[in-house]
Amino acid sequence: MFPILCFGQKPILFDSLTVSNEGIFMYNQQPFNGIAFANNKSGVLLYEKDFENGKEIKNRNYYAAITDSTPHLKFETQIKDGKRNGLRKGWYYSGKLKFEGHFKKGWNNGIYKNWYENGNLEKESFFEMGVKVGSCKNWSSSGKLIKDRYYQKTTPTSSKLVKRVKYLESGEIISKECWDTEGKNISCD
Repeated sequence: MFPILCFGQKPILFDSLTVSNEGIFMYNQQPFNGIAFANNKSGVLLYEKDFENGKEIKNRNYYAAITDSTPHLKFETQIKDGKRNGLRKGWYYSGKLKFEGHFKKGWNNGIYKNWYENGNLEKESFFEMGVKVGSCKNWSSSGKLIKDRYYQKTTPTSSKLVKRVKYLESGEIISKECWDTEGKNISCD
């Protein structure tokens, strides 16, 4: 199975690329522009990588099915300077969305969401350059809020959990705990 055409040329096997001393992917001694792909031993597509001027700009991985020859997209990642940068999405084998989040310079940055295969939201977190901040919520597979945590940024590279509330599926609070940024248990009121 051949990958989708892009950049106006036929995709090539990833193994036909070479890498320069500067880390540039080359094809026929020129920086590669286009799509490179790899298949498993059965010929099923495993991944595709998009290149521009010899640098990887997007990566798509596929489930390696043994009995199904149709490639099923597993995740897709935008790449800049060798790091995740931009939107990253993942899918279940069924094709339903599994996760979605934004990255900047390789770090989670912004809202990151996970879904159950039934389509209900499982988890939602917010990040600032890899640091979890603000509310982080979890839902049951039936769509009921079961946990809410709040993180406070303490330094540019860290945060502390300062509040956690757990719920029954009925919405009743099971437990509620709060801490100061030193980790000392405090009143939540």
